[in-house]
Amino acid sequence: MSLPERLRVEVEWVDSQIIAGGWQEIGGILKTRKSVRCHSVGFILADDKDGIVLASSVNGENAYGTVVIPRGQIVKRRRLRGANGMKGRNDMGESRARRRIRKAVELFGFRLVSLEWEPITAGAEKSGPCGGWLGYIERQDGGMIDAHWTGSPGRVGVAGYNVEHVLDWIDEFVRPVDPCVCPRADPVARQRAQLQNHTADCRYYLTYRLPWFAARNGAPD
Repeated sequence: MSLPERLRVEVEWVDSQIIAGGWQEIGGILKTRKSVRCHSVGFILADDKDGIVLASSVNGENAYGTVVIPRGQIVKRRRLRGANGMKGRNDMGESRARRRIRKAVELFGFRLVSLEWEPITAGAEKSGPCGGWLGYIERQDGGMIDAHWTGSPGRVGVAGYNVEHVLDWIDEFVRPVDPCVCPRADPVARQRAQLQNHTADCRYYLTYRLPWFAARNGAPD
């Protein structure tokens, strides 16, 4: 089945709760027990009596970011329409958030292969929140990607809990195809100083502000 024929849906479902290990009073366990409401967004790979299988990205006969939800755990579902199923789109069917990310990627000499959004939910034990933006980029000329952590052929991921976070990810990890003379600061030092990786007069300067950027005296909160 081709991508245009696959339905894209949002599924609300109930997951189990993991209670911290160690001995605990049974009464306390019973008082704090609860189910976890989750939201998953994706393309339908299967939908039958056993449940629904979603994928965040589909490329021909390959899928990425799959989740299998048993039928009995599904609360409700709704079909998403349009380019990315979100409100706030312009006349071209592209959301303002997606447009900011795409333009930043293209500014660096790349193109979006995929870009998906999932509602942010509580993660499993010993993990942070799940969801947000997740996408993959590749060079417009098809060449090797020079990322901050390694030069690797093919594609590299971009991610973040909101648009500002994604732009910071691009600024931190993706090196422009045509290099500039801006010095690349140590990531920890850059975050402490609340600075972008490129100077304001550089063509690769991205305008964004992370929530932890302080507004006073240039000092972190």
